[in-house]
Amino acid sequence: MAHIFITEQELEKLKRLPEIGDYKGFYGRCFLFDNNTVIKIFLEEESSLFSSGYKSDYIAFPQNTFYTKDINKVSAYTMRLVPGANLYTSGLPLNLEIAKFLEAYKIIQDEIARFPDIYMYDLESYNIMFDWYKSRFYLIDTDIWKPYSNSKERNQDYFAFQLMLLITYRILSWGNHVFNDNSYLKELYTNFVYFKDTRLVLPSFIKELEKNVSNEVGKIKTLGELKLVRK
Repeated sequence: MAHIFITEQELEKLKRLPEIGDYKGFYGRCFLFDNNTVIKIFLEEESSLFSSGYKSDYIAFPQNTFYTKDINKVSAYTMRLVPGANLYTSGLPLNLEIAKFLEAYKIIQDEIARFPDIYMYDLESYNIMFDWYKSRFYLIDTDIWKPYSNSKERNQDYFAFQLMLLITYRILSWGNHVFNDNSYLKELYTNFVYFKDTRLVLPSFIKELEKNVSNEVGKIKTLGELKLVRK
């Protein structure tokens, strides 16, 4: 990771690059630095950026950091451009196969586990990308980190929490679902609401719901079919 000092004029020139992203962040804006790289420029200089030098296929860690005055105050940083659309605006595709969803979920949870010493703030749905073609999750904007007890589990739980929110509210409309009074599903959903081991709750919830819906209408394959549209 390089630490690069630039002038205010050079920073202003960077702000004229093509802006990308359909969600406007609270702390900064993202621009296309080159064909493979995004640069995030903070609205105000930040001191909380953790320069790790970590590398990952699925997490877009900071690459180079830019400063205009003080090396303790970051003006911008670059990160790898990842494929897909953020879940906040696009959600999850209804035709996504359940098996592929659970595979992608396990891959990103295993990837998070590779970095157990940091807690990723701002792991919200707008910073979770999903590549519809490869059926893979990516994490972006992982720039605000802090050492925290049980960081790995906290990161994994929060990632799962964001997906559970999308699935239960956008896809299932869980409050009106025919199986929302199932005792085991109700227990899992309660654990989710109270943020209890959501990394474990999500796959158990999906598998149990898939079983119940399949018993009702026959074998199903996709997330959309979990809504239980009777045949």
